[in-house]
Order: sequence, then C-alpha cells, then structure tokens
Amino acid sequence: MKSLLIYRYEPFRTFLVLASIALVSIGCGGPSAGSHKAVAIHMERTACFGECPVYTLTVEPTGNVMFEGKQFTNTLGKVESRLEDERMAQLIAAINKADYFNLNTSYVDDSDGCPVTASDSPSVNLTVRLGRYEKSIRHYHGCLEKGDSYRPYPASLTELEKQIDEIVGTNRWIGK
Repeated sequence: MKSLLIYRYEPFRTFLVLASIALVSIGCGGPSAGSHKAVAIHMERTACFGECPVYTLTVEPTGNVMFEGKQFTNTLGKVESRLEDERMAQLIAAINKADYFNLNTSYVDDSDGCPVTASDSPSVNLTVRLGRYEKSIRHYHGCLEKGDSYRPYPASLTELEKQIDEIVGTNRWIGK
C-alpha cells in the first residue's frame, strides 16, 4: 500500500518541484538581463532658458542607435549608429547600478520629493525597458539636492543619464 501511495503522488511531487524552480527563477534578481537583447532606451533632453542641447536618443535591443538633434547640437536632424555588445552590457550595468526600477516616476517639484526647485532648467524624459520591466521617468534638472553645490536630484538618476550619453557617445553629435 505504501508503494502505491508514493507512485500515485510522484507526479504531484514532480510538479511541485518544477513549479518551485520556476517561481524562484522568475522572482530572483529583479530586472536584469543576461543578454543585451532585453534592453531598450529612449531618452529625450528638453530645452532650458539658455543653450541646452535638445535631442532624442533611442537605443534598440539590436544595438541600433537613433539620435535626433533638435536644437543646440552640432548635428541637427537624424543620424544612426550601432553599439557593440560590450556597450549594451555597460548600459545594463548602469541601469542596474542606478536601481532605476525603484526610482519614482517623476522628479519635478516638492510633491515628488525634490529638496529644492529652481526654474529654467532642462528635463530628461527617460524610458527604459529591461527584460519584462519597463518604466518612464520625468526628471526636471531644476529638482535639486541641498548642500554646498546644488546638483540635480536624485544623483543616481542624473548619473545614469550621463552614463547613457557617455556609453552611446552622443558628444560626437552634440559637441561641447
């Protein structure tokens, strides 16, 4: 009788083991990707009261890059480029380091947690898709940290925006 019960419940036990493995593998690690094929970025830098570069940048999972200079960039209009796998991996690392998916969806004024706000600054609208996660953040650079030098808040988001530009190499289209 005992062997009959084990035999009868063996498929159920196998199902439980497989289901547990699936749940653990889905739930571990949060948004990350083993392949650059899982990352897509769209970043738009807006105007300020002055000569801030205004452009959009799109990075596709294939590594294709589209830049459109709109104002105060050396390149006006659309250009295309391509990123190598190593650069795509650097983008993923930068996104994870910034803890992007745990940031707010907006940093515009004090209702978003901005310590100080100033007028006439540019914004960055950033959308990142990494694996099955996607998030858009509106980041006004007049949302500032308090301290000796007022810098855009939060620092991790500002650094990510800067790193995206550096990894993609937008300076070749923007200029100084």
